Amino acid sequence: MSIPQQATTQQLIDYAVTKLIEQGAPSILLSNLGGVTCLYRDASGRACAIGQLIADEHYDEETLERRNISNEDVNRAVVASIGRELTHDDTAALQAVQDAHDRAADQAHRKDNKRLPFLIAFNDRLKDVVLPLSDEVRELAQEAADAESKAS
Repeated sequence: MSIPQQATTQQLIDYAVTKLIEQGAPSILLSNLGGVTCLYRDASGRACAIGQLIADEHYDEETLERRNISNEDVNRAVVASIGRELTHDDTAALQAVQDAHDRAADQAHRKDNKRLPFLIAFNDRLKDVVLPLSDEVRELAQEAADAESKAS
């Protein structure tokens, strides 16, 4: 699956969510104290939902990490990667996916009884927000969560 030329908001979200589900784990940095910092790219090569949209040639750790999609540098990297400007609706939808990734990653690494495997937590978070996800990608997210639930 690749990002279509002049992708719609739904196509961008579908792509980012699908790639994140295929990856099966969040893109994070764990601190020695157990804290979670979400990253566009982590040391193991994983990317967060927004990181999935940023081409290697437009990724720069120093200017992108620890910033959200509304940041000018992050926005510029996504725009350069997808080949079109982001609309307000694009940015809002991508922020919602970024938040879902970050909250699910945090929940997957909690030290208490509210801990959930990442794909289950991510699917739950996707249900909590209004996103232009296709039915196919919603089903994929549910299937991945169901499979992770059976495995744990």
